[in-house]
Amino acid sequence: MHTIVYEDWRWQHFLPLTYTRALFQLRCGMGDLLARARRLHPAPGVWCRLALAELVAEQTLLATNHSAPANTLLLNGRAIWHALPPIQTDAAAWVGTIGSEGLIACIWADAKLVDALRPETLLDEARTRAALADLPRRDISPCAQLCAWPWDLVLANAECLRDDWSHLGHRGELLGQLDQGTYILEPTAVHIGRGARLKPGAVIDAENGPVYIGERAQLMPHT
Repeated sequence: MHTIVYEDWRWQHFLPLTYTRALFQLRCGMGDLLARARRLHPAPGVWCRLALAELVAEQTLLATNHSAPANTLLLNGRAIWHALPPIQTDAAAWVGTIGSEGLIACIWADAKLVDALRPETLLDEARTRAALADLPRRDISPCAQLCAWPWDLVLANAECLRDDWSHLGHRGELLGQLDQGTYILEPTAVHIGRGARLKPGAVIDAENGPVYIGERAQLMPHT
C-alpha cells in the first residue's frame, strides 16, 4: 500500500505559519504533523503547493508532488494521526471523514480515482468536492483529529507531547548548558537537547507533564 500526506485548501487558515512551510510541517508535540503520520507509514509521499515543493523535498527527503499510483491512501496533512483506517487493498475508492460535518480526513484512491487527483486538485475546495462527490463515506473519527485553525494545534500540544514522550521512550536528560540560577522541577521528565542553554532565572516545571527542549534552543532569564 502506498500513502501520500497532502495539503488541502485550508492551508490559508494557518497563515502566516504556512507562508514558508507545508501544513504537515506545522509542529504539535515534539515533532511536526508529518512525523506523526510517518509513525504509521515510514516513507509516504507528500503533496504540497508548487511554490514550496522544492523546499519541502529538500527538508523531508520524501517524494514530493509525484503522481499517485493505484491503491494509494491519501492522508490529510492537517490531521493529528493516531492510527490508519482499516484498508482492503482491492476495495473501490472511498473517502474517510471525521465528525458530523463529514470533514475529509483521508481518501482511498483506486486505479480510476488516482487519474483525477493531483496536488493542485486537493488545494482547491470546489475541485476536491467535485472529484469525490459520488464516493462512499466512512467515519474514521477514532483514527485522527483534524485541525482547522492554529489554536487547534495549541490545544492539542500538551497531549501530543505526552504521547510523543511515551512513544519515543524518552527519559530525563539534561544535555545542554544550565547556568547557575536555573531551576528544574521533576528532572526525570525534562529533556534538554545538546547545545541548548538555560540562562539564569529560567524555571522548568515538569510536575504536570514532560518538557522537551530541542537542540541549540536558548531560554532567556525569567522564562
